[in-house]
Amino acid sequence: MSRHTFTPLLLALFFLLGCRPGSTVASAVRTDASTASDVIEDEVVCRDASGYAEPLIVDWSSAGRLDLEAAMASGVAVVAYDCHRLRLLNGCAVEGDYAFVGVTVKEETIQLTNADEVQANLPLSGVKLSAGMDAKSSLDLALVMVGKRSTTLREANRSRLQGSCEGATHFVRAATVGAFAMARGSSGNVRAAVDLFGAGAGAASEETRNNRTVDGDRDACKKASPGDAAPPAGCGAALRLELIPIAQGEAAAALPKPKDTKPEVRESCPEGMVKLGAKCTVATAQDKLCAQGNRPACQALCDKGSARGCFEHARDIAFSSWRDPAKKKANLETSLTFMTKACELGSHEACYERAWMHWNEAAYAPLHDPKRALQLAEASCAQGGARSCGLIATAHDPKSTDSKKVTPDAARWERYASRACDLGEDAWCSMLAKRWVSEPETRTKGLALFRRACTGTQVSSCRAWAEVVDPKREEAGAIEAYVMACLAGWSPGCQRAGKHLGRGELRDPARGAAMAKRGCFELSDPASCKVIVDWPDYRELEPDDQARAARYGCANDWQGFYAELCADAVYHTKKRSRHLDLKACDEGDAPACARLADEQARLACKGGISRACRQLEERDPQWYEYHVRIQCAQKPKSQWCDVARAYGWQVPKAR
Repeated sequence: MSRHTFTPLLLALFFLLGCRPGSTVASAVRTDASTASDVIEDEVVCRDASGYAEPLIVDWSSAGRLDLEAAMASGVAVVAYDCHRLRLLNGCAVEGDYAFVGVTVKEETIQLTNADEVQANLPLSGVKLSAGMDAKSSLDLALVMVGKRSTTLREANRSRLQGSCEGATHFVRAATVGAFAMARGSSGNVRAAVDLFGAGAGAASEETRNNRTVDGDRDACKKASPGDAAPPAGCGAALRLELIPIAQGEAAAALPKPKDTKPEVRESCPEGMVKLGAKCTVATAQDKLCAQGNRPACQALCDKGSARGCFEHARDIAFSSWRDPAKKKANLETSLTFMTKACELGSHEACYERAWMHWNEAAYAPLHDPKRALQLAEASCAQGGARSCGLIATAHDPKSTDSKKVTPDAARWERYASRACDLGEDAWCSMLAKRWVSEPETRTKGLALFRRACTGTQVSSCRAWAEVVDPKREEAGAIEAYVMACLAGWSPGCQRAGKHLGRGELRDPARGAAMAKRGCFELSDPASCKVIVDWPDYRELEPDDQARAARYGCANDWQGFYAELCADAVYHTKKRSRHLDLKACDEGDAPACARLADEQARLACKGGISRACRQLEERDPQWYEYHVRIQCAQKPKSQWCDVARAYGWQVPKAR
């Protein structure tokens, strides 16, 4: 807590809520599940919050933040988030981890002026904090941001959840950390951060001090720098979460969707609201038109302080320059102006795009200025822009073919690639890992980084990891790589995982069979199907698994590498047909009995039973002739040749 904190957090929230000194704990804002369950649904304007979101969590208690830290230390944290509540699921997680990255210290003030804004921006206890607000009152926040904890995980489906996860809707992609102050205020009277933290000379009446909640020390935060490995003491409070929705349903377990690498500013507010500056507020009918590509609506939204509106407007102008070459330079310069405004409004994607417009000579020749591009990218990277860090790394890459713009610098490449990785860009984790594993002294570190890259579910990252591990020296690590690559959608990983878990020293039949089945039945990989067909103990599989695997493998063997699977498929098909015919015959199906009798006669004749052959001569003359000729070819001096000559059938030459 800051030296300017006049009361503990929960006691301060009593005053924020207008509680009397004699009020009970039950009337205060609480940060666990009971907070949400205490909210009466008809008190809330219920807005769809199922998509991407960036809610503030400054109304959490110290205990709530400790729970969040613990959850983020043991995996990727999972929450339940809807129009009524935000709740951390302590017993639920997704495999993965977080890395801290320091950023340029940034202060931000937010004034929430009505119940809708309070409820949307503070979903934990916004309903209660908004109680009693009128047209003249507000809830004022000051944030000091010094860093970010990010995971490489980009998407997750329910099959990846571990533990007790009932009600899970989102996972925590990142958490912004620093310090904050929160107080009641007057609408239209926006106070500076220094006043809200209580450190200014004119900070406050007695009422303001008593109604203020502070967590963290603003002076301590000022000592932070982008290169810090951890937040300063007294400046590590979680301020805002970045939430990614968990894919629902069975279909989500299939191959992940291809990643769209195009920068975009996503709307992080509940349905019917729009982000202006750092807060969500109710959207007007005109605001909503921007989502449909309406240029005037996007410009108007930009003028109100929307980073998304500025970004969309800038990109639309840039695209229009291709339709009017005569105005290309003027249009690109106008586009750059709006992109700059979007960047200043806090959009890392816009900051990257602005730098890219100066860097990419092919697309934006009139704006080409590599030196300016890297200056802008440096500033954005220091503020936490992962893509901008990647642009700097690309520029200094000693292995890059584009070496005319900037002098290659291996140390700078590694530094900025590492920062992009720590900010959650799994592709950069993978590129860094590839170079580390190639050197004996950094191989172990590289393999660990590959694992982190693969957690982001990028198929290419998982594949690269699986291809560099050595199963002879690192069997446990190799199996983990194969399993994660399989789950990410790389079918050879399924085949390798199934093979090693089915026969290796670290044998795990159930897990191995599950991997091979995913490769065969979900990813249509014949090699994985072959693993199932050749499984060492068929009793460890479901009764029909091998037959299905043979059929799937044969059907998907476009290159003809697995002819054995087709032969196995024929065998299993006949076997199944006989089984079905036997069951049908027992139930009185005469045609099934006839088919079964024919099959039995063929097998008996093939085994040398003459009476069976005579039966076939009457029942299936064509098959009988074929069988006699084949037997004669194999045994030229046998009775089969006598039969063939008697009927005048041409006898094949002896093999």
